[in-house]
Amino acid sequence: MPRALLLLVVGGLGAGCGSSGGYAGPGGIGIDGGGGAAAAGSDGAAGDGADGADGAAGANGGLVTGSRVFSGIATLLFNGPSCTHEEGATGDRWCGFVTFTDAMMSARSLYVVNVSRVAAGAEITCGPGGGTANADCLLLTADLHGDTGAPVYHGTFFQGDTLVYYDYLWAPHVWRPGMTKGRLLATYATGEDVVLCTPSPKGTAVLCVRLPATLPDPNVGMAELLIGKVDGPTEPLLSVADNVILSTPADAGFHPTFGFGFPPGPGDNVAWTTRDGASGPETLKLQRAGDAASKVTIASDVHHWRVSPDASRWFWLSATLGTGVGTLQTAPFPSGANPTDVRIDVSEYDVVPTYNKTVVALTQDGELVSIADPTTPTTRELVLDTQVKSLLDFSAGGHVAYAKTRLGINNSGDLYVKAADGSATCVVEPTVQVPLRSVSFVPNAGAILWARSKGDGFEAHYTRLRDCDTKPVATDITLIASVGHERVLYMDQFDGATVSGTLRVRTVGNGNTLSAETPIPIADHVDSYTITGPTPDTLLYTVNAGGKNDGVYIRWFAD
Repeated sequence: MPRALLLLVVGGLGAGCGSSGGYAGPGGIGIDGGGGAAAAGSDGAAGDGADGADGAAGANGGLVTGSRVFSGIATLLFNGPSCTHEEGATGDRWCGFVTFTDAMMSARSLYVVNVSRVAAGAEITCGPGGGTANADCLLLTADLHGDTGAPVYHGTFFQGDTLVYYDYLWAPHVWRPGMTKGRLLATYATGEDVVLCTPSPKGTAVLCVRLPATLPDPNVGMAELLIGKVDGPTEPLLSVADNVILSTPADAGFHPTFGFGFPPGPGDNVAWTTRDGASGPETLKLQRAGDAASKVTIASDVHHWRVSPDASRWFWLSATLGTGVGTLQTAPFPSGANPTDVRIDVSEYDVVPTYNKTVVALTQDGELVSIADPTTPTTRELVLDTQVKSLLDFSAGGHVAYAKTRLGINNSGDLYVKAADGSATCVVEPTVQVPLRSVSFVPNAGAILWARSKGDGFEAHYTRLRDCDTKPVATDITLIASVGHERVLYMDQFDGATVSGTLRVRTVGNGNTLSAETPIPIADHVDSYTITGPTPDTLLYTVNAGGKNDGVYIRWFAD
């Protein structure tokens, strides 16, 4: 059975902040495996200084560690992050999971559980069949609608500290910690649909797109953009902000010129682009959620927009002429007045997270350039590399990961890392055996995780960036991810019959030095997982093997 990447990397380039993006996708890095033996299980308890319950061998022959909050068949959220993760938030962390409501498996229940309380030692049990035994585990709906399409129109996921979901009537709802139940986002008439409901990564802004029952012109996709706030005074929470054009025949060969996102900074701002008429240019607009009078038009001929992390500058591509390659421009945020050219012939770019205004851009001819201050006309660009094919990821420390060779058949390539100021270069893997979706920086930016194809499987590797030292993590893995910066999580012993495997962690010492100690087993027969934190770093996972160990577990790690 061939293997392929299963989950997506947390973060990525400009998630939720560009005209080509929708909302954040699933978290973690995973590889779908096949042909391997079923997990044999591990004896004893994990003992890396982790708090939580000891491991135990269950009737299904596997190890489980941590605290079980639900017993039975369950999975984590379908379409994106399963836990709250708003930057700077100090409240308790909550996570969501889905179970079957009835024995016939004809309906599903959506629960949210207070992970912070479990990690603090509280015993929390989420009751099956629609019941709840604790205020720290809330049943939001016993009739959850699911969406497995692409694009995902009716998603169930967290962004920031806000969860969106749809009930069985396809009515969109929203929930945040502190609420006792979900709130209705929008309504629709017969034949209409409300799709792409998306919350802001920070704050309480949220939006949806309402599709009409019929279109005046079948070749022009029309819709209403709905915007509001989770803590709005009345339900439904959203109101019409704009009539938007989702797609036209002119978009063929490029991309639909409609997109939305949430600029950083205060104000609960929502930004979107749409055509100014069926044949007009893509126009960027901005509005504060909950304040319809604040809507303004920023600029025309705008594609792939970004806002700097300090919320001081717009960036976008202009004059793309349907090719995806254009002129990178910048303007003050939020006004967008008097945009200036930064660089011509740009195909990809992003703003370096820690440098606020530094831009790394990939040109049409494959030059990877860094521009330290695009607001100063005399600033010279720094050529980081040539013959580059694709940007992959940015670290919190200003590194950029990229590929110089890319094979589109299996989306693999080589892997290079360079500091945006040109001070350090690391040739991580010069062959084309790296699945590009396996690449991610650890949170403290001291290392990068990646995989290498080997036969019908994958090897996991950990490269320390200060000296480009690469250490193998494990062989025949199906996922690799960071639990904070002190642990590397991976899955091996994949069982194609149960579509599950064994989770283990490798510890990381000072200076991002991967420990040579024996990996610590976490659980067998795991089929979904997520990582939340930061205090303490916590793992939420589900076990599904048809035995007494099936359920939802929370495992936390002491520093």
